[in-house]
Amino acid sequence: MTPNLLRPGSAFQNDLLLSIQQWNQGTPVHIAGLPLFWTWQTPGWQELLLLIAVGAFGGLGQYFLFEGMKRAPISIIAPFEYTALVWAFALGFLIWGDVPPPGLTLHLKFISFATWNEDPPGSFVLGTVLPLPVNFTDPFADFLYAVSLAAAVPKSEAKAAALARELPLALDGAGAVLDDGTGDMTRRERGLVRTCYANALTTVAIQRGEVSLYRRAVETYKECLGVLTEEETPLEWALIQKNLGSILQSIAERSGDNEVLGEAADAFRAALKVLTRNDDPMDWAAVQNRLGEALFRLDFESGDIDMLKHALGAYQSAMRVYTRADTPMRWAEVMNNFAQVTQVLGEELKNAEAIEKAANACRSALEVRTKAKNPVLWAATQNNLGSALFLLGKMTKNADRLRGAAEAFDLASGVYRARGMNKMAAITEKNLGRVTQLLDQTQPKGVPRMRWESDGPGDDN
Repeated sequence: MTPNLLRPGSAFQNDLLLSIQQWNQGTPVHIAGLPLFWTWQTPGWQELLLLIAVGAFGGLGQYFLFEGMKRAPISIIAPFEYTALVWAFALGFLIWGDVPPPGLTLHLKFISFATWNEDPPGSFVLGTVLPLPVNFTDPFADFLYAVSLAAAVPKSEAKAAALARELPLALDGAGAVLDDGTGDMTRRERGLVRTCYANALTTVAIQRGEVSLYRRAVETYKECLGVLTEEETPLEWALIQKNLGSILQSIAERSGDNEVLGEAADAFRAALKVLTRNDDPMDWAAVQNRLGEALFRLDFESGDIDMLKHALGAYQSAMRVYTRADTPMRWAEVMNNFAQVTQVLGEELKNAEAIEKAANACRSALEVRTKAKNPVLWAATQNNLGSALFLLGKMTKNADRLRGAAEAFDLASGVYRARGMNKMAAITEKNLGRVTQLLDQTQPKGVPRMRWESDGPGDDN
């Protein structure tokens, strides 16, 4: 019975919608109507018609609002709520001639449909605010255009290509606002404007992959921290630290500079001083995941096993927020990272059980990271699965594990070669060669060779 009652369009849902509307409009009418016993004045025909029109259009608007909330996800509907601010100023000017005084600003928020399941550096999350002067001029219009492009999440490769062309051009003219376009704003508002510029700059840096742009973004974020302090604006400060750490992490991955990577870890720890699981769950989990990545990479240089354990703890914290049902891609990313750390820790401790957990975590991630939808991520997780199975096969002398490792490496290599990622393909094929060599030493002679055991693409034997 329950599924039919709650089915969209059911009589129960329609009755519930009307009931909500009656309470929403009827309660204020009854409360506001009490003073009429002492203040009633009979309206004329013109006033009466206006009152009827207000009631009819207001009721119809409320009905459509509730009906929309019933039919569409709240993440799509919520942005339309903010259009009321624009209409309020527009109608105030058209009807009453109100002109906003200098210094009055709107605070805009960019609500992206996609960021709930992704966390790119410089993303515009719910805590990101753009102060916009009500009577802004052309320079701020250019700035708003550039920031809007940076906040957009393209849904296709064609749109992504168009965005990559337009955003750098728009950003070139947006920087002028930072110098002389924020004069009437408060110190906090100027810092928020600079933060939005840093986010847009980060987006361009990611698109182009240029370290020089990454470094410009780092300097801009550091300038923001000089304006927005932890004491005065803790949430904004923490989000800047999160983005700063992400950019520093990207620079370290490209340059191999562990000092920069350590600075990134410090920025993530600073953000976690403010962000909490209860108040800021998505940002908190994102920082925990990135902190785990930084600590894992730092371990390769220091050989500090405690750092691996801290990385493992950070990933486990992130998985307290990310779930396969609600945030599948973020969950799969953390599962893949968890598998990497557990595998290395298991190898260090000579613990087959830990490596088995790593393999199982890879298999779980592959249920979300599919070859059809996410081929490169799928290949990366296949490579991790191959590494875990190789270690298990080597540690337990189990040929089945080794064959599973070879299959995983072969699958990953096929994707990398098909997409022209030759460096990644070479690494995966080197791993495959190690497995094949170990299998040759363990399997009896005369056993037919598998496809992935061939000497090369042209080997037909």
